[in-house]
Amino acid sequence: DADALLLRGVRAADQAECWKMAGVTVDELLRESVEKSVCAATAEYDGNPIALFGVAPLPLFPLLSNKTMGLVWLIAHEDLSRPELAATLARASREFIACWLRGYELLGNFVDPENAVSLRWLAWLGFTIDAQNPVYGPHGHKLYRFWKRRA
Repeated sequence: DADALLLRGVRAADQAECWKMAGVTVDELLRESVEKSVCAATAEYDGNPIALFGVAPLPLFPLLSNKTMGLVWLIAHEDLSRPELAATLARASREFIACWLRGYELLGNFVDPENAVSLRWLAWLGFTIDAQNPVYGPHGHKLYRFWKRRA
């Protein structure tokens, strides 16, 4: 599915976000994300992948003892900019988020403030997006931290 999505082309916003966040290309980050994820999914439209998303484990600092954080990610095709497809993905993603929260006390990651589709997806899923306290990637680009805690 990752190869099929890469062949179709990944949204420019996701390509930029990969560079700003990790200093790598989207194909590097997508392959690593899929490989390390404990749960990843593909969203399709007309038999073509329009998005891959998942969660990968990330050990946290000792203050949370041995708990881990689930690192949430989404990489998509430009088709996901269509409101009806974005809404379908968001509704389907809710089931995954609920499942991930059973395995992790905390889900989170960073998002590019210019990645409107990802910001809408995260907001729809109930993530807190911290726009007031940006962090900066390896090349000095502004990023927002996002998270969701198990209730």
